[in-house]
Amino acid sequence: MPAVRKIAALAIIAFAVLVGPLIVGEPWERAAAQGPASRPATGEAAPRFATLFPIFTNRKGGYIDAAGNVVVAPVLYSVGEFSGGMAPVRPYGPGGSKPKKGTYGYINAMGKYAIRPQFDQARGFSEGLAPVMQAEKWGYIDKTGKVVIKAQYSWADGFSHGMAAVRIGRWYRYINKTGKVANRTNFTVAKPYSEGLALVQYKGKWRYIDKTGRVVIRIKAKAARSFAGGLAAAQVGDKWGYIGKDGKAAIALQFQDARSFSEGLAAIKLKGKYGYINSEAKAVIALQFQAAGDFSQGLAAVSVAGKWGYIDKAGNVVIKPQYSLTTRFNNGVAAVYMTGDKQAYIDTKGNILWPKG
Repeated sequence: MPAVRKIAALAIIAFAVLVGPLIVGEPWERAAAQGPASRPATGEAAPRFATLFPIFTNRKGGYIDAAGNVVVAPVLYSVGEFSGGMAPVRPYGPGGSKPKKGTYGYINAMGKYAIRPQFDQARGFSEGLAPVMQAEKWGYIDKTGKVVIKAQYSWADGFSHGMAAVRIGRWYRYINKTGKVANRTNFTVAKPYSEGLALVQYKGKWRYIDKTGRVVIRIKAKAARSFAGGLAAAQVGDKWGYIGKDGKAAIALQFQDARSFSEGLAAIKLKGKYGYINSEAKAVIALQFQAAGDFSQGLAAVSVAGKWGYIDKAGNVVIKPQYSLTTRFNNGVAAVYMTGDKQAYIDTKGNILWPKG
């Protein structure tokens, strides 16, 4: 790999006015509010340590366990991911009709309502709180269903590091778990906190802030990603590289694309192909894939000839490319999609867990 060189002029500053359109959470974690046809896109993250997994059969949602056994029969209009022992769901209306507003609730792992249907939209729990919508405004509830931060925002993200991005009018800010606004700057982009820092955009410029809203890193970049493994990908011109938490270049600008590090490796693109590097910029898995995702439980989704499969950290194909879409593994289980949008769940060896037979 070429020697490290400076990505851009980066400096530590104090209490600057900030920015940022909100990019909230991972779509895999947001699926609860999107209806029965929703599904995760390739490589997106699933909630950690899920015990039940959503399924759809004949446009009705239910849940299976990690062995592929149906635990909650598919009778629901919308099903979300389990997190914190509960999942947001929406039942069908009378006679199988489309449900009305105010019908999102939360079920437990037994398929029983832990929080009765009452919300217009609902998302999964993170750090003990969940965003819910009532009367066109978002707020937060705890696991008893009690409103702990009143509905007042036009959008609300999940919590990470004790902070959540919310939209107030057309702008985004961060709040803590008491609902107190942590910064007074209007952002156009506000991503979740990762490794103690949040990536934001202010007046078209990217910044990393701490939990007080103080700008820690300024970066002259066209695009950037959140920190993972102590490094953050950044694009200057048409090249990507990585910066460290000191704001200095850690891996030279040289890639056509660069994903975040996961389990010590990051997918990068050179000469039109994806491979993987380690944090020292050493090539670990050769350039050979059309597209590549992040590692989870030792496996990463990769695309070859338009089909997705999985490799291990040595670059060995563990599950041959055969799917139209794949997701990360979670507790040894991953959702995959066949041609024609047929959903299935597989284990880390590629065995089909669901549907049975």
